[in-house]
Formats: sequence, C-alpha cells, structure tokens
Amino acid sequence: MEDPISKPPPSHGCVVVTGAAGFIGRHLVRQLLDAGHAVRAVTRDPDQLRRNWPDGWPAESTAPALQLVRHPGVDAGADWQPLLAGAVAVVHGAGIAHVPLDANRNSQRQLWRVNVRGPRQLALAAARAGVKQMIFLSSIKAAGEWSTPGHPLREDDPPRPEDCYGYAKLAAERHLQRLSINHGGRLLALPDPLPAFTVAPFAAPPDRNTASGRERLRITTIRPPLVYGPGVKANFAALQKLAASGLPLPLGRVNNARSFLGIDNLCDAILQILAHPERAGGLYHLSDGPAVSTPALIRAMADAAGRPVRLLDVPPGLMAGLTRLIGKPGIWQRLAGTLAVDNQRFCRQFGWTPPVPLEEGLRRMQNGGS
Repeated sequence: MEDPISKPPPSHGCVVVTGAAGFIGRHLVRQLLDAGHAVRAVTRDPDQLRRNWPDGWPAESTAPALQLVRHPGVDAGADWQPLLAGAVAVVHGAGIAHVPLDANRNSQRQLWRVNVRGPRQLALAAARAGVKQMIFLSSIKAAGEWSTPGHPLREDDPPRPEDCYGYAKLAAERHLQRLSINHGGRLLALPDPLPAFTVAPFAAPPDRNTASGRERLRITTIRPPLVYGPGVKANFAALQKLAASGLPLPLGRVNNARSFLGIDNLCDAILQILAHPERAGGLYHLSDGPAVSTPALIRAMADAAGRPVRLLDVPPGLMAGLTRLIGKPGIWQRLAGTLAVDNQRFCRQFGWTPPVPLEEGLRRMQNGGS
C-alpha cells in the first residue's frame, strides 16, 4: 500500500474502487469524489491513474477525500482485508479485460484466478469486514455476443457466452449470486461440463463461516455493453477516428441494432445504487437507451466531430465475404451484428433515466470530456 493523499473523511464512509487506473475506474473515482464520497482508489499502478486522470491530477487540497493505494493483484490470493477497513461499499472493476481467442491453458488459468476467484474472495472479505454493498462490473458478454432483431437481451434470458472471457464473467456472477442472499433472480444454468477453456469448475460451496457477514452484504451485478467516453481505446476509438476522417465507409446498407453505454451514464447508475442501498442487489443490464444502427452511430460520431459523413451502399454480403477472405470476419460481425440490451429492469428498480443521450456522450468523447 502507498500514496495516501489524505485520510477519507467519515461523512459518507469510504467507497473502495478496484481497477481505479483503468478507463472506467478513473472516471468513476472522479465522479464519486464530485458526488461527495470518500474514495479509496486501488490499483497496481498509481502513476497510471495520475497520468490519465481527467483534467489533470488533483492537488491534495482539492481532493481531501481521495486515498490512492497500490495493490499488487486481484486474484484469489489477494489480501483484501486491510483495504476494506472503514468501507461501506466496494465497486469491483479490476480484472483481465482482453483475452485472445486462442489463449493457452496458462492464460486461461490466470483468467479464472483473477476474473472468477478474485471477485469471490473480495466478496467474502467484504462480508467479513462489514461492508454493506458490493457492485460487480461484469459484462454483457456473460449473456452473449448477439441478440435477435426486436428482442434485446434481458437479464432472465438463458446466458450464451461464446468465449472464455464471457464464461469467466458468468461464473463470477454465479459465485456472487450464491454468496449474497440479496442477489435476486433465478440461478442461471451453465453447460455441464463447461467447455475445455474454462479449466476449472465454476461453482464452489459457500464459506459457511461468513454466513452472518453475507446477510449484511448486498451484491449488485451490472452487465454493461461496450462503454465509451473520453479516453476510450480499441475498436470504438478507431471507429470514431474513421467517422471523423471524412473517408467513404462501406456501411450504408447495414441494418442492425447495437446498445452502448456512455461512461457518464455508467457512473451515474453506480451512484444511484450507492444512494439507494435498500434497493441494491440483483443483476442488471445497462445501456444509454434505445439501440442504434452502425450507420446511425457513425453519423452521430461525425456530427460530434463537425465533419461530413460518407456512407457507401455496399451489399453487406459482399463485405462479409471480403472480411472472411482476409481472415478478419470478426471485424464485420462487430460492425454489422446486432447486440441490443434491455435496461428497463434497472430503470424501474432505481427510478433511473440515463442522463446523457448518446449524441451528447459522443460529443463529450470527441471534446475530451468537456
């Protein structure tokens, strides 16, 4: 542990955020502070959080409620107890985010240790420490990679993960569901036996020594789709650059529907959960609202950048064939496939409406957050 900026004041208790230096983590820490929460930001690399902090790293005088803590890892062997002292809630966003499709067994074992056993150990430690809430950031990949037109993915749909990352997220959800009497919803079935790449059983008997602690811990699981915002990287950032380039794009005839989640909307939803502990617990899908087609997304991106957009009416079948020919079929699947989610369960439970429309979220992303 290191780098305490100051001791968190007791007014709101302390919210522990794991993965604080990541894209979601750093935005969440900032918004928690803005909302008046004391925050213990846990990361393997405090310098990375400082470098990527929105609007520059705050001086001690402007962030009296922030405690920055270095932690070596978040796998099953992590010692969480010292980090949870005085905490009223923990938001778990740390983990392995990118797993190659051809990951070897050592990589798969490490994924399981970090993304499945790690959250379970954190939940057990939180229960022992008397923490009231845990928010687990899962992924829509635990539910599946695609939805059918007109039928967005809902929390009660049978899960159909397609890769080891999605299976690991689903297995972690199942662990946490068993550890919390308040984690509502029916127990979702996994194939038995699991595919070979999971390399470990998904279930373990609950630790009965912590039953009384578990009764006080409410675990809320969030399955976000692709999250975007200032500082996002990878495919969404690449698409944003293409949309702003003015180059003609062969996507005019794509007719799909995809859900997205702006970082400000995700953070606002987490703040709502923390503000209403009596409603916490359960599994929720989140999104900005109605799903949009890829052409509509690109037009909105171009508009946010103040650039014209040129979409060519190329037959989707031709583009699918070309991407298969060059050995990159996944690119077209991500651009043209449908993955819509239904966020109404969360909206009803917390009386929530996403505060930032997609168009405004894209504008903030384009302008770096302003």
